[in-house]
Amino acid sequence: MSFSLKKEKAKTNPKVGGIYLEILKGLTIALIISLILILAMALVVTFVEVSDLVMAIINQVIKVVALLIACIVSFKEKSQGWKKGLILGVIYMIAAYIIFSLMKGQFAFGWHILFDLIAGAIMGIICGMFAVNLRKRN
Repeated sequence: MSFSLKKEKAKTNPKVGGIYLEILKGLTIALIISLILILAMALVVTFVEVSDLVMAIINQVIKVVALLIACIVSFKEKSQGWKKGLILGVIYMIAAYIIFSLMKGQFAFGWHILFDLIAGAIMGIICGMFAVNLRKRN
């Protein structure tokens, strides 16, 4: 009979908390990309007149690009892409709304907020599934 004074390593699940870190990393990346692209768009708009409809379309494209890049970069685990994308999309839309409303100096409430949340959820699901399946191939 032998006794060891070594501590046994506790068996922990490395995935616990991993999904939250992936979403937090994705949120940070998406917000930074959005800020950069919106500042670039603001620079363009100072020289070129752009209609409100075109601006609305460009804003949605910026959100999709930011979410897609954030999902691809941050989702390391090759499962639950739709769930992580859904959560990231909704949280990103809420955070972006708060940050850009603070920058603008006013909070406008209306149906567009609900539309943005639904669009963020759908875009997040699609981007999350794409990012996870892209990683599976590599």
